[in-house]
Amino acid sequence: MLYSWRTIEQIRKENLELYIKHIDYGVLGSYNKDLYVSNTLPSSTNQYIYDFKNNKKLKSIKLKRG
Repeated sequence: MLYSWRTIEQIRKENLELYIKHIDYGVLGSYNKDLYVSNTLPSSTNQYIYDFKNNKKLKSIKLKRG
C-alpha cells in the first residue's frame, strides 16, 4: 500500500510509475482535515484508493468499529 499526496495524474506526469510497479494499491491525494470523514479509507473526501494493477479508482471503504 502506498500513501501519497500525489494524484495518479501527477505520478504519470512526473514519470514515477517505475517506482510503483510492485505496489498493488495506493491512497492518493493530499489529506484535508476539513474534508475528513470518520471510519473510512481514505479519511478525507478529496483522496481516493487507486488500483495500480487494473489502472482504476476504487470506492472508499467504510471501516467497521466494534
